[in-house]
Amino acid sequence: MKSTDWLELFMNIGEDVSREVMKVYGTPEAKTGIVKGAGGDITAKIDKIAEDVIIDAVKNCGEDVLLVSEEVGEITMGDSPEIVIFADPLDGSNNAKLGIPLFGVSLALADDRTLDGVRVAYVKDIPGGDIFYAAKGRGAYCSGKKLKTKDDSNLGYLGFHIGEKGKGFDEILGVVRDARHIRSYGSIALSLCYVAAGSLDAYIDFRPPRLIDITAGKLIVEESGGFVRVDYDQEITPQTKANVIAAKNAELYGHILGTLNMRE
Repeated sequence: MKSTDWLELFMNIGEDVSREVMKVYGTPEAKTGIVKGAGGDITAKIDKIAEDVIIDAVKNCGEDVLLVSEEVGEITMGDSPEIVIFADPLDGSNNAKLGIPLFGVSLALADDRTLDGVRVAYVKDIPGGDIFYAAKGRGAYCSGKKLKTKDDSNLGYLGFHIGEKGKGFDEILGVVRDARHIRSYGSIALSLCYVAAGSLDAYIDFRPPRLIDITAGKLIVEESGGFVRVDYDQEITPQTKANVIAAKNAELYGHILGTLNMRE
């Protein structure tokens, strides 16, 4: 299948996930815990609904695929898969369980199990309807409009995420102090897309987050002209974690690294 075919498949999956998830969103049933997922968090019913849609669609796509998903873990489909799909069925699932309308589905197609191998990316804001997507070397888009990050070096709006009891906050405090405004949306994939779209100037997360959450958003930021740093170049599993920094352009990216005393 060509990159455009995979993107079409991802868009169809996104529509199906959205339809099924919104049937239970806002109900007590949505946040019912089922099992501990492969990524380490409790899989709620709303997570499983989203993941089941993805599994069924990938199984029936006619290609040998290794699916690496946050909830179920790894599923080998076919005899000799040479393609990897990274799936976060419901990025921002805590928002979804709390009735906060900010969560999405994230899908990435890769030639291997690394971030550099990703060549097609798709993120959908399920309640809002915005669709972000990119193919390596072909640019990034939001619902048909080409994305381009901003050229100025101002850190006007910084997105960030910290963990339980403030985990990861002390390390990024210098960057937070540099920002005029800060935002924490509870969805890594969508936050990265907001950098690509120019709504955020940068995003930083030193908890660290799981890489499955980053796979699609990273390519979307880079294809829109931004920069992303993830200090990890090994194979990705559902448990793999690493710090992430995303910035709208090289100048701001360099400034953030300098604030953190990190080399480019």
